[in-house]
Amino acid sequence: MRAKNYPEINGLKGIAILSIIFYHTNISIFGKFKGGFVGIDIFFVISGYLATTVFLNQILNNKFFSIKLFFENRLRRILPPLLFLILITYVLAWFFLFPEDFVTYAKSVISTISFNSNFFYYYAGNAFGEANTLIKPLHHTWSISVLLQSYIIFFLFFLITYNYFRKNLFKILFIFLIINILFIQFSGNISSKLPNDLFNYYFLQSRFWVFLTGSLLACLKFNYKQIFFINNKITYVLTKAAPSLGFLLIIYSIVFLNNEIFYPSFYTLLPVIGTCLIILFQKQDEIITRILSSNFFVGFGLISYSLYLWHFPIFAYARITQFSSGPYYKILIILIILIISTLSYFLIEKKFRSNQFISKKKFFLLTIVIIGFLFFLVTNAIKEKGDNYLSKKMEIISNTMNYEKNLNEKFIKIVKECNKVCTYFPKIKLNSKQIFLIGDSYKDTIKQKVITDLHELNYEVTDLLGDVYTDKIHYIKNGKLIPKRNHENKKKLQIINNIENQIFIYTQYLIGDLTGQNLIESIDFYITDETKMKLSKEDKQQLIFNDLNEIINKILDNNNYLIIIYPWPEMENNIPRSIYKSYYYKLLGVEDKNSLTVTHELFKKRQIEVLKFYDKINHPNLIKIKPDDIFCFEGICKSTDKFGYFYSDSYHLNDYGSSFISSKIVENIKGLND
Repeated sequence: MRAKNYPEINGLKGIAILSIIFYHTNISIFGKFKGGFVGIDIFFVISGYLATTVFLNQILNNKFFSIKLFFENRLRRILPPLLFLILITYVLAWFFLFPEDFVTYAKSVISTISFNSNFFYYYAGNAFGEANTLIKPLHHTWSISVLLQSYIIFFLFFLITYNYFRKNLFKILFIFLIINILFIQFSGNISSKLPNDLFNYYFLQSRFWVFLTGSLLACLKFNYKQIFFINNKITYVLTKAAPSLGFLLIIYSIVFLNNEIFYPSFYTLLPVIGTCLIILFQKQDEIITRILSSNFFVGFGLISYSLYLWHFPIFAYARITQFSSGPYYKILIILIILIISTLSYFLIEKKFRSNQFISKKKFFLLTIVIIGFLFFLVTNAIKEKGDNYLSKKMEIISNTMNYEKNLNEKFIKIVKECNKVCTYFPKIKLNSKQIFLIGDSYKDTIKQKVITDLHELNYEVTDLLGDVYTDKIHYIKNGKLIPKRNHENKKKLQIINNIENQIFIYTQYLIGDLTGQNLIESIDFYITDETKMKLSKEDKQQLIFNDLNEIINKILDNNNYLIIIYPWPEMENNIPRSIYKSYYYKLLGVEDKNSLTVTHELFKKRQIEVLKFYDKINHPNLIKIKPDDIFCFEGICKSTDKFGYFYSDSYHLNDYGSSFISSKIVENIKGLND
């Protein structure tokens, strides 16, 4: 199916890719034009339509369909520009990404070339379009993975259906489509009451029906006269009105849909139906067909795949370097994207489709060699913990990385298999008291250093996973109750209640639970009570403080020692990335506005309720450690020293930062034995 025969298809691709690019520029007009993500669904309808058309054409004309040839053609189109993109972005990642981000990038390369990046980003918990995903160069490849998965599932299903149930092919496809939509409805996708979640967004079940709609569309086109028993006047009206209606549905979706709606959902029907109406009723003399067949839209359609591949990583690196901070810069970036994508289309994508340019044997041999080379590069990057250009140039980064690497090697030697209760046993058991770690992600960030230090003192340390709440606390994420966390807290509380005459170490990001956000962004869940409703600030505070008081009092009543680690200072920027930016800003002579400190006053003001809560707790067996006494001097709380930096983001300590807390813990525990 070529552009000269079906220019309106390429025109639709042009609209789809332009909407996606516009969406990723983060530009809106009067708060509208935020629905460019629907371009993905337009592509899926077109892909299902073209794949089925190729199948039916070959079956009807040749009485034979080569699935090997079909997938060879797909791979010839998909892989060469994709692999070239990965090679270029790897070089850029080595120069521009922070070591930790470089490791994540390396892992994403493996998932991309194995076409399961939708799984990778789902388990990474990243929603398409969120701020943290817009700086991940290969995040957009999730849709390519889903598309290839759709091809595989579809052809297995289609070949079986066509070979054994040919007479009822259309009916079976239609029934399967309805079942798929009903399944989505059942799973909560098509519901105005439930918001989008990552599982629905990234996985095949939410996109396959869109692909299948395109397939049904191809079947309709092949049986147009038999299916539509209509007279010429009605046919004339449909061919004139339907494409215009379809075009309006697509434009409406791009203009009025946004990230706040539930998607994929019944809203997905708008661009899907719109695309179907245009393809099904297009005629050469019809105005929408003429618009879509114009050189402008067809041109963008022809290079749409290369545009899709290149636009996202270029925007990502522009955001990382903050080159995209103004409208003029964004225009320049778009021009760069157009130039690179055009070159990619003519020099790589178009050439590798041809058997005359490269034979099948050479194509697959070259592909295997490049994939093997990439695999070697990224596995080495993961093994070396992201050691790259930046870590080699900045001593503060290399020092911190080496510190964490050495600590990790020590920790691995003492790790034991664990599940709900993780216990790390000493080499020689000399201490009668055991130590129990309780808390949330705050505790998790310091535990590796704490456990290693206490292990050297021959203490048995047990890490109790999960939060420090009773089953009165309930969690809501994306509008859905998370009962698993509530049950885990209940089980852990039963363990805590039975522990006597031991030592507990407790720290928690309590301000996050109280406010639902850190200094940079919102947290993706909120806490409530048995009503399962959103609580007022005062009610939530009372609920959480009463719950913690109950647990703390129980620990102390059982004659245990309790070490409470107060909150440490939150920073207003992601510290590792700010350090990285400062290096390149200095090279470019650009003013660095990213602060690596926060005022002590701001810290205490934000944490005032938490600090008051801890201050009110008093008991002879209670020990309090205040990290702001460690990190704050003369009204300023720092995130670095001459050796390294303390944070893994804006509010979690890394292993080096944890060492300062751990030394205080060890000092106090030694004091208990004196």
